[in-house]
Amino acid sequence: MTQTVNNNDHIENFLKEYLIQLQQQFDQCTAQLINQALSCPQSMQLSLIESQLKEFVRLHHLDLTRKINFQINKFKDHIREKELFQQLQSSYPLTNEQVIIFLFILFFYS
Repeated sequence: MTQTVNNNDHIENFLKEYLIQLQQQFDQCTAQLINQALSCPQSMQLSLIESQLKEFVRLHHLDLTRKINFQINKFKDHIREKELFQQLQSSYPLTNEQVIIFLFILFFYS
């Protein structure tokens, strides 16, 4: 019987110490969170962050649109060059070198 009482006392003391340790860890984490919240600049308001993100997305969208349009125009130029090359080959008896030189002059001065 005395062994059971000692065992219960031991378990109770262990649990009390463990709860004290948990409370200390909780208090430490709370203090760290308060410290981080106080060190955060007041200018970092949610509306400011949101407007900056919207501006970033808008600028990124413009950049992607510009890149896509550049690639489209490059592709169209390539198609025109091929079509003109085919037209020259079928219309005039030119060598490949002559056609390439002609295309270079045509695109360089256009």
